[in-house]
Amino acid sequence: MMGLLQFVACSLFCVVCVLSKEDDVLYKLEIDHSFDEGEHFTKRGVVELDGLKQSSVVTINQLDISEEEQDNLLTLAASGGYYMIRARSVLHHVEQKDDTGEAAAVLTTFIKACLIVESDLRDIITLHGDGQGNVIGISIEAPVKECRRSQYTTVSLMSEFFTEVLLDNGVTGPAPEVQKYLHKMEEERKRATLNKDQDNRSFIQKYWLHLVIGFVVFTFMNAMQTGGAAAGGSPGGGGGGGQ
Repeated sequence: MMGLLQFVACSLFCVVCVLSKEDDVLYKLEIDHSFDEGEHFTKRGVVELDGLKQSSVVTINQLDISEEEQDNLLTLAASGGYYMIRARSVLHHVEQKDDTGEAAAVLTTFIKACLIVESDLRDIITLHGDGQGNVIGISIEAPVKECRRSQYTTVSLMSEFFTEVLLDNGVTGPAPEVQKYLHKMEEERKRATLNKDQDNRSFIQKYWLHLVIGFVVFTFMNAMQTGGAAAGGSPGGGGGGGQ
């Protein structure tokens, strides 16, 4: 009887372990790199993480960079070219699938090769999430921000990358209160329409000021014309008296 109970307990414990392992989603991104600005890619390493939170555990395993790749990187740096990396990210909660039956996105980024060389193969890779458990972007930067060397053919490089992986889960700021703005505009429109409908004043009551100004201008111009005609008739009368 005790043996049976121990067997059942062990079985339940194993089931719980399996379920916990399945519930703990593990992200795995294979990183490739290119030394000819995207013409050809070779494997660089693998990034593994147990989530997309700032507290998530992240590990990166990278291959050594061969002598040929070192030469290609130096040539690329000397020509002012760009070193590129890419990763294939499997997307969750997305209906559209590819030929492998998965929803995936190929993420690509680049940096000036001379920055990688002058940083002694030290770089920072940031994985950008969408807040829903998907890696939707990747970026790369180097500690050195400006290329200063005039030539790179004699530079001695390390045989491996020293990489720090960061997570950016796409925290967004507050959304604009569009609905409140539209409601306010609608209220102002209704208020203007209501005021227009309630204005039952007569024509004279509405535009008395315009009428007064027009009357004053008309009177002033009429007086000017009358005065001018009187001034023009005086010389003629004097001449007639002389005769």
